[in-house]
Amino acid sequence: MRKSDWKEGLEIPKPPKGITHAQIRCDKKKSMVAVENFDTFRGIEGMVCWGKQKKNRKTIELIGEEFFWDGFKVE
Repeated sequence: MRKSDWKEGLEIPKPPKGITHAQIRCDKKKSMVAVENFDTFRGIEGMVCWGKQKKNRKTIELIGEEFFWDGFKVE
């Protein structure tokens, strides 16, 4: 698959203003990525929550409600 085709078919939700990261929880595991890399969650089901990186750059403050991501769109 070409890099340009990677985001094709994804319905990525628009994050709230000031959000820098997204976290996904699958079973007992979790992963966090920068918002611009949200497409790396392609094909992974789980609960997603938006987050904002604090000024000390070591912690992420989770903001808002979780939503279910089915791997390609929000349900």
